[in-house]
Amino acid sequence: MKKKRLTLLSLALALCLSLSACAGKDARVVSNAGAEEKKTEISLLTTANNTTAYNALNSAIAVFEDRRPDVRVVFEGYNTGEGSKNLSQVIDERIASGQINDMTTMDVVNIFRYGGAGKIADLTDSEAARDLTPLARQDSTVDGKVLSVPLSMVSFGTWVNMDVMKECGLELPGNWEEFVHCCAVLKEKGYQPIAGTADLTKLFVVAVMGDIYMDGDTDAIIARLNTGEEKISKYARTGFERVEYLINQGYIDGPASALRKPKDIKEHMEKGEGVFEMHASNLLNPEELSFEVAFIGVPGTHGMVSPMACDRRFVVMADGGNVEACKDFLSCLGSGETLETLSGTFGLLPAYRSSEKSMKKDDRMAQVYDNIEADRIMLIQDYNLVFEQWSSLAGIVDPMLTGASAESQCAAFDALQMEAVNGSK
Repeated sequence: MKKKRLTLLSLALALCLSLSACAGKDARVVSNAGAEEKKTEISLLTTANNTTAYNALNSAIAVFEDRRPDVRVVFEGYNTGEGSKNLSQVIDERIASGQINDMTTMDVVNIFRYGGAGKIADLTDSEAARDLTPLARQDSTVDGKVLSVPLSMVSFGTWVNMDVMKECGLELPGNWEEFVHCCAVLKEKGYQPIAGTADLTKLFVVAVMGDIYMDGDTDAIIARLNTGEEKISKYARTGFERVEYLINQGYIDGPASALRKPKDIKEHMEKGEGVFEMHASNLLNPEELSFEVAFIGVPGTHGMVSPMACDRRFVVMADGGNVEACKDFLSCLGSGETLETLSGTFGLLPAYRSSEKSMKKDDRMAQVYDNIEADRIMLIQDYNLVFEQWSSLAGIVDPMLTGASAESQCAAFDALQMEAVNGSK
């Protein structure tokens, strides 16, 4: 029965992805809604652009429906192709109309917003939340409540073309000074060192902000930032100055970088537009590239730092009528069957304690594993701060690609902080 259901789910998934690819604006497809016997239905909304995630969710659904034969998961994939609304816009519309699904995936901005408004159910007492690794739990907790659980975790960092590095006699950098040395040698030998992009050049700033978490006084620093006693630029200025330096030296081509989209990283690197490029650890499949790669951290002030994040954050809507059944389903995300589906994907890191020992390691990510062991890691978003950082930083750092100064953008970051501080009083 289980094998039959998986086959049916796979066929439904293939139909969903096929229809989504051809659909226009507001395309919506239900992939596994059925009408056998009368069952409780819980609906899940997520994007339809990641086959690995879909396969993992199919595995989780199969495990869950074996455990709970009285419940069916109706799986809706939303197409986010060109010309369509993004998932956040769809969620906004459905919440406003009272027609939101029982479960959905949300980005950090919406979790920050809807969590504060009481729209998301508290998952703290759920089996899934109890199984989270400490870092995944921290990245899922807002105001003391676990409001989301992920499919896995990923690291943000630097993809490196190792063929060019070896040709130039270079080894992987272990700190800012070594990173700059690599850039200088690469430029001298005719290579563009960094393929900068809109949105992710901010990682140079994020990595430097790791000082907040690695200098041993985190709670006190957060408290001072939340009252405005300290400005965020105190911890971010070096990062802004480094971006300015890399642009001035020609290691980042500012105007060209402003036009690049992070999602096109494979095309950028295959065309030789940069030896280094920043993105998430799961964005490329090394086996599909024409050159050897490594994935490392981002230069901070404590060596190379690995910013971390949950991947696919699932939330349960508080106003839904099936909160407990949804919690039961989310506990299956950490199952062995789900992990097995994910294990072949490069760059994924465990989010659940039950899967930590089973997750395969890849030598091409050795520096990331070392950073995790040495605690040179940080989350890209800290929910304990009164202002949102990760998404907002792109709009503050990106103007530097077209001429804005480090000083002016430090001031802009401080202004964002103080607006939130004043609004929270």
